[in-house]
Amino acid sequence: MVMTVDAITALIQAGLPGARESGFVVLRVDEHDRLWCRMPYHPRQLRPGGTLSGPTMMALADAAMYACVLYHAGAEEMSVTQSLAINFLRRPEPSDLDACVELLKAGRRSMTMDVRLYSGGDARLVAQATGVYALPSSSTL
Repeated sequence: MVMTVDAITALIQAGLPGARESGFVVLRVDEHDRLWCRMPYHPRQLRPGGTLSGPTMMALADAAMYACVLYHAGAEEMSVTQSLAINFLRRPEPSDLDACVELLKAGRRSMTMDVRLYSGGDARLVAQATGVYALPSSSTL
């Protein structure tokens, strides 16, 4: 059963206090089954120099991947990050941070995803991440 974006957002916010505090939300699923997520801007996300911090971008990438797992595999709450690599491409503006996450491969025990991060509605990438989530052995994939 496919979870709705509202159900995914609620599950993530209930299970991850940092996601709730940051205002993380799943916005939509597009026609290519990519999930679009947002972390609203807050001044505490800034690093010296007035740009969004790397940990803020990494947190959004990880939460977006978790949302992707929940969308494609169902309520697999016990899935965990196995790996996350991020490339910081451009200085992000101090504004809302958006993520587009795409499932690259779904296996019986893991899911591999690509995440692209955008800042302030700008179409240019600020970061790109690749990650793998390990699924519990009882997974239905």
